[in-house]
Amino acid sequence: IALEPAEKRQQLARECGATAIIDPLLDPVSEIKNLTGGEGVDVVIESAGLEKTALLAGLIAHRTGRIMVMGVFEKPVLFHFTDLVYGEKTVMGSMGGYGVFDEAIRMMAEGKFKGEPLITGKIGLDDIVRKGFNALIHAKETHVKILVVPD
Repeated sequence: IALEPAEKRQQLARECGATAIIDPLLDPVSEIKNLTGGEGVDVVIESAGLEKTALLAGLIAHRTGRIMVMGVFEKPVLFHFTDLVYGEKTVMGSMGGYGVFDEAIRMMAEGKFKGEPLITGKIGLDDIVRKGFNALIHAKETHVKILVVPD
């Protein structure tokens, strides 16, 4: 299940294997509860780094579910810790830690995950700021990952 408001990024999620795409601007909690028989999801990966997605992660994880926070937040956010305690949910942070890249490479080699659609641009080293960071900041609807190719 992928939550994404931008149409282009929704299509990328489908290409990467998402079987259900939900617009988080509508009613994602109800949609996810419907898809999961009212249970919620086993694992939530929060990668947007927004307060509303952090709160949403807690709401859509099922009892004893896991929440992996990978998004980088610009400022402190509120979180419903009571729900975390009563739901016996686990929250972990990750910057792509130990073993993650090996696992991702293995999954791609076995055809279980298609990473190519996520590369929405290629740039040289000299363009990292102008065409890389600026594109990722100002064109979030169209860019996911920009590959830097050494000159």
